[in-house]
Amino acid sequence: MTSYESDLRKPWQKATWVQLLAIALGVQPLMLARALVLSRILVYTGVASRIATEGGPLINWSFFLVVYTVVGLNREVFLSQPSSIIPAAAITVATTFFLGYVIERAGRILRIDPKRVISMVLLGTSKNAGFAAGLALTLLKW
Repeated sequence: MTSYESDLRKPWQKATWVQLLAIALGVQPLMLARALVLSRILVYTGVASRIATEGGPLINWSFFLVVYTVVGLNREVFLSQPSSIIPAAAITVATTFFLGYVIERAGRILRIDPKRVISMVLLGTSKNAGFAAGLALTLLKW
């Protein structure tokens, strides 16, 4: 690769794993804190109870928006190098099912209500995918 080609790379492609990890450790707590503060504001103002009735569709559309954005930004890679999706898909599938199994087993061992365990499994697996996609968009700054 010539120096001209290396200058054309995106900033995140020049970053080392250590730098990306440092960014992740700095950004992730801020994102979590922002979500926590926003949720408390919604609860105290009473907006949360009004949102609760429409929560399912609102969450579904939010995930659609995140996935649509991620796919749209990576369209060229998906079409030109479809095999590059295989490792990410394998990790996602393995994490989802393994983590779901671990959460379900822990819930049974701790004798947690089965309905609550299902919610915990969904929160621990599916919801993490949306957060990971959002975090990737923030970190990689496409």
